[in-house]
Amino acid sequence: MTDEQRDEPQPYPEESAPYPYPSYPGYPAYPAYPAYRPPAPKPPPKKQWYLLGVALAVVGVLLIGLGITAVVGSLGAQPPSENTFGSGESTTVYLVAGERKVIYISGASIAGSQRVRCVVSDAAGQRLAVEPYRGSMVLNQWQAAYAVNPDRPGDYTFRCSGADADTFGVGDEVGVAALVGGVLSAAAGLALVLFGLIAAVVTGWLRKRRGQGTEPVR
Repeated sequence: MTDEQRDEPQPYPEESAPYPYPSYPGYPAYPAYPAYRPPAPKPPPKKQWYLLGVALAVVGVLLIGLGITAVVGSLGAQPPSENTFGSGESTTVYLVAGERKVIYISGASIAGSQRVRCVVSDAAGQRLAVEPYRGSMVLNQWQAAYAVNPDRPGDYTFRCSGADADTFGVGDEVGVAALVGGVLSAAAGLALVLFGLIAAVVTGWLRKRRGQGTEPVR
């Protein structure tokens, strides 16, 4: 073999030829991710919420009116000026049979004490039973002290004695349930009015905010 033949690249023997690289299966194709879509905006609230707010406010105003009427009626049971008198004095009041009347005294600390004594008599001078008022009732400065329940109508004279500064009065009896019910009714009505106003304001705000760029909702 000449030098030129020796310098030329010689082919690999068949038994020493490099083996081909094995072929691997391709990776599976993954599905394409869907394009991002922002969530659909919430529709604005319907106008029925306005009606609900107005209805709550109207019912609340009615309850407030009923409560105030009940409270004012209860406070109106306090002795009128023509049926008030001082210690040692008297006043004449027309009583209806079976209608319970209450003797009030101004000065809660003195009411019911041993120094206070009241006598009630009819036009013939016959005395009417006077009993201590059961429970506690205070109307402004007047506290219930005694109660009478005549069995026949007519004019009755009320005479009470106590401390010189005491002032007495004859008034109607107030049911505690009516007074408490009036206060609760007014409080419930005020709450309904507030809820109704809040519902109307929030509805208007949401309709304005969510209604931009969307079809109007009726």
